[in-house]
Amino acid sequence: QEMEDIQQGKTNRDNVLAKSKIGLLSILKEFKEKEDKIGEDLVKGLQRYWKDTEELGSCPKCGDGILRIVQSPKTGKRFVGCSNYKDGVCDQTFPLPQKGSIAPLEKACPHCDHHMIKVVSGRRAWETCINWTQCPGRQDDLKALDERRSKQSHKDEGGKNS
Repeated sequence: QEMEDIQQGKTNRDNVLAKSKIGLLSILKEFKEKEDKIGEDLVKGLQRYWKDTEELGSCPKCGDGILRIVQSPKTGKRFVGCSNYKDGVCDQTFPLPQKGSIAPLEKACPHCDHHMIKVVSGRRAWETCINWTQCPGRQDDLKALDERRSKQSHKDEGGKNS
């Protein structure tokens, strides 16, 4: 509206700028007064976010620690590790897929009762447990996949000989 008033000659640019400056200074003053509180709230929000996206739940090995998604500073690889590792109490770790984003799920694996995660890589998304290298359910999935591939291979070979 004020831009139209300037164009129509009802007010001038300097008046609009002065009015805007007063409004901005008032907002900045209030922001400065509440700066510490805003910072604290941002930190709390980030901590909640990190907790929700990095913590999976209690450690099955020591029962006392929290399993977290972490990244090795040395190798850059992601894995799940127990929070008691630094204290030397627990050495529980689980490997994670290295590509894609990972989000914890609020459910346990029906086969091994470990925590479940959702992995999104490109357009694909899948759910797996953190114990995917040892999970009996995963082994069943791999066997079923091998059987499907074997059947497909036999179909392909049969079609060529006809």
